[in-house]
Amino acid sequence: PAWPLTTPPGALAGAGPFIVQARQPGRLTLARNPRYWRTGADGMVLPYLDTLVLAVVDPAAQLEAVQQGVIDLPDVPVPLADARAMRAADDRKLVNRAELGVRLEPDALWFCRPRLARDPRGAYVNQPEFRWAISHALNREAYAERVYGGAAVPAWGPVTSGNGGWFSPNIPRYRYDLNQTLDLLRQLGLRDTTGDQVLDDAQGRAARFTVLTLADAAGQPWAGAIWVRDALAPVGIALDLRPLPERELRARMQTCDADGILAPAGGDLLDPTANAAFWTSTGAAHVWNPNGVAPATQAERDIDTLMQQVTATADQAKRRALFLQVQLRFSNDLPIVTLAAPRLLYAHAPRVVAFTGTVVPPYALWNADSLGVNAPRRPTSGTQGTGAREATAE
Repeated sequence: PAWPLTTPPGALAGAGPFIVQARQPGRLTLARNPRYWRTGADGMVLPYLDTLVLAVVDPAAQLEAVQQGVIDLPDVPVPLADARAMRAADDRKLVNRAELGVRLEPDALWFCRPRLARDPRGAYVNQPEFRWAISHALNREAYAERVYGGAAVPAWGPVTSGNGGWFSPNIPRYRYDLNQTLDLLRQLGLRDTTGDQVLDDAQGRAARFTVLTLADAAGQPWAGAIWVRDALAPVGIALDLRPLPERELRARMQTCDADGILAPAGGDLLDPTANAAFWTSTGAAHVWNPNGVAPATQAERDIDTLMQQVTATADQAKRRALFLQVQLRFSNDLPIVTLAAPRLLYAHAPRVVAFTGTVVPPYALWNADSLGVNAPRRPTSGTQGTGAREATAE
């Protein structure tokens, strides 16, 4: 029978390392499950912690909360803007810093096929040569340095080097070459016929596009989008940036009802073959042409066929070999132009033992049964010190 709402938390069954002990608004206390089945390498019955408290903390305040001893384990990486503060806190032994790895989702620019299919500009935008030209115009190393302070790696496809099991280094790399960009754009018939530094097609229509992107805390365009806009201006491609809050941008990505979008894309699954909605032509997350009714290009037909073969076999070696072909075909067609993926930085309380982070959520609690603490929490203003076998996570 179903448990009623009046069921005491401790009476709820579970096979995990913890069971619910108490719940309060913004706070869930978990106690070790005495029936948990695993033992550690040292022969001790897991979990090591007696108590794990999950507390709601504003993501922007989590680094400070770790420094103050309020929480032990944030649930988000440290924002780039706080990287310097994290290093200073680490130097003062207030936090331990770690690098989780390279983010699975690279920053990317793509043009929306449904919108531009109804627009005369689609005659050249939907040609792969246009996307190749864009890719050659973007110096990814400079992007990583300027946007992420060097804490990022270039990305040549939707699967980044952070996903070592599926990442392919053998896909086309469109080296930074403005002459190659200009040659490709001229082949598409684009010229600056008005002297305004923006290219025009044969009918005089400007290569100017409204591109949606993330808004920063001040409501201004995200720094990565500004960098791309400024990098494309010298070759005559004009981007008018429209910043949106993340939730609204994600909603617009589902319909791609804009000229283009500049945002992280590609998915954050460790097994990217499970993200068929991104790779296949009828997928809802096929961001440049979501929910298509059929393949729009030969490249999409080829990828659909390959993905069918991937999902039809349980042989992991065959799946990986087929997916390498998917990545190669994708990068030759280049429906999205990827830029770089940041390194995910993290900070946790120094007293946490056996921390091993991952590049996917939950960044810290995936091995909650093996975590431990080796000292009481420091008392802070309004906060009592706690026992050495209790940890607090966001």
